[in-house]
Amino acid sequence: MGLIDIFKKKTVDKLPEETMIKHGKSGTEIMSGMIQEEYNNDLVFPESVKVYDEMRKSDATVAAVLKALKNPLLSAEWDVQSGGDSDRDKEVAEFVNRNLFVNINFQDWLREVLTYLDF
Repeated sequence: MGLIDIFKKKTVDKLPEETMIKHGKSGTEIMSGMIQEEYNNDLVFPESVKVYDEMRKSDATVAAVLKALKNPLLSAEWDVQSGGDSDRDKEVAEFVNRNLFVNINFQDWLREVLTYLDF
């Protein structure tokens, strides 16, 4: 029986029962406004935190991507400029500048903030 004969055949052989089992699901699973479509259960919160932490510490590619994202922000010179020439604008700029760069260590704070990229 050739390939053409198979397509000309009008009856379909009955499929074995084990081929008719459910292999997945249809639709998008939405819980609390978030789409949950991860096929690997190790990457679903809260188990994912351990996996991502291990990846960022041991996988060179992940570490390189994180550094490529963070280093430009960490090496930039940050400054606050007033939004206008009025005394109020200058006062606000001075207040923000003092609280970002004098009262705290901005580099340490920024480094800590950027850890959100890791997880």
